[in-house]
Amino acid sequence: MPKPILSGIVLFFLLFSNLLVVSANENTPKKKLVVLGDSIVTGYHLENTTLQPSDHAFPYLIGAELDYQVDNLGVPGWTTADLLKALKTPSYKEALKKADSVVLYIGSNDLLKAMSGIILKLKQNTSYQPTEEEIKGMFPSVMGIMTHLPAIMKEIRQETDAPIVLYTLYNPFPSDMRVFQASESILQPLNFFYRWAAAQTHDVHIADAYRAFSGQQKQYVRIQAADIHPSEEGQQALAKVGKEVLTRDTN
Repeated sequence: MPKPILSGIVLFFLLFSNLLVVSANENTPKKKLVVLGDSIVTGYHLENTTLQPSDHAFPYLIGAELDYQVDNLGVPGWTTADLLKALKTPSYKEALKKADSVVLYIGSNDLLKAMSGIILKLKQNTSYQPTEEEIKGMFPSVMGIMTHLPAIMKEIRQETDAPIVLYTLYNPFPSDMRVFQASESILQPLNFFYRWAAAQTHDVHIADAYRAFSGQQKQYVRIQAADIHPSEEGQQALAKVGKEVLTRDTN
C-alpha cells in the first residue's frame, strides 16, 4: 500500500477515535451537587430579583469549578425545622437519591428570628448593646437547632450515602459593633456543636464559614446595606472553603 494512502488511513482513525472520546465525554452526565439550606445558599440580595437563586451564590461557583450540576433546594427564610419537614417529602427524598455530594447551610434564620428585637433596636441605634435577658432569650432557638440538626442529617443519610458538606454559621457583625460579642457568645458554642454533630454521622465534613468570615465581615457581608447576607466576595469565600472540603475530604 502506498505510504500516502497508509498515512491517510492512520490519520482518519486517529481523528475518528478522538471524536468518539469527545462524544463520550459530552454524553457523560455531570456529578450532581444537591444543596440544602436557606437564603445564604440562594445568594439572596445579589440580584434585583429574589425569586430565583443567583448565579453568584456559592453553590454555583463550586459547581462551575468542580464540574457539578447544581440542584439548589435552598429556600429563603427557612429554619432548621422547615428543612427537616421538607426532607420528609417525596421531592426532597428523590433529589437526595440522585446526589453525588450534598451541601448543607442551615440555622441562621433560627437565630435571626430570636434576634429580631435586637436587630430592630440596632437599626435605630447601631451602638445598642443587647441585655443579658435578650441573649438568654435566644437559647430556645439554639436548643431547636441542636435538636433539628442531627435529625436533618439522619434524614439525608436515609436517602443517600453521598458525602455531606456541613457549613458552620458565620458571625455577620464586625468586631467594632457592640452586638458582635453577644453574637459570638452564641455562635462559638453552637459551631462547636455543628462539629460534634458532623462527627456523629458517617462522611460528614465541616466547611468553616465562621472562620472564613472572622475579621472580614465588612468585606464579606452586606452590612453597609443593613443586610447580614454575604456580598459577592462573601459568596466567593464560602465557595472556596466548600471547594476545598469537596476536593480534599470527599474523594
